[in-house]
Amino acid sequence: MKRRTVAIAAAILGIIGAAGAAAFFWQDAVRYVSAPPAPPSDQQLAEFQIEAESACKCIRQSGDPASRSGCSRRLEKMTAKWEWSGMAAACEPISTSINCVGDGDRCYTSGYDLVVGSQGPDGPILCTAAEAQIVEAIFAEVSYTSPQATNEEMQRAYRAADKAAEKAAHDIAAGRPVKYSKLQKGCAG
Repeated sequence: MKRRTVAIAAAILGIIGAAGAAAFFWQDAVRYVSAPPAPPSDQQLAEFQIEAESACKCIRQSGDPASRSGCSRRLEKMTAKWEWSGMAAACEPISTSINCVGDGDRCYTSGYDLVVGSQGPDGPILCTAAEAQIVEAIFAEVSYTSPQATNEEMQRAYRAADKAAEKAAHDIAAGRPVKYSKLQKGCAG
């Protein structure tokens, strides 16, 4: 009798295991066979961009990087049906965070961080291209040296530019006005 009970139990466990494995592989098979959704339209990307800027400002206002999930919830729902790849393009003094679908031609920008000075969750978060362009303009203005500048003069100018860019980013993040001479085309636009 014990052998029969053990055999029945083993058979039941085998059936349950096989059913679980089949369900797991079925989900993968359905995902593999199902056609991916069409890429987001230009209109959708514009909406994602607006929501990404709003989420970024929410995170910045809260002052708590842990608030990221609460601030980004709406954006995550809007973009959930696509598989996104995150990437960053670093170009002193900023790094642009980008999320793309497919081969990378359908993207929105999720924010800008400094690649100089304060970095990481405690550093300033720039949320719009306009904010990043101001920091780039200040960096370019302060870092400019004449073509005849010595290596030491260029290094001094770049250190001063790093500090000026960091200060400008902190001021923007805090809502303080920032003075600059003119915007220049840089990585942020």
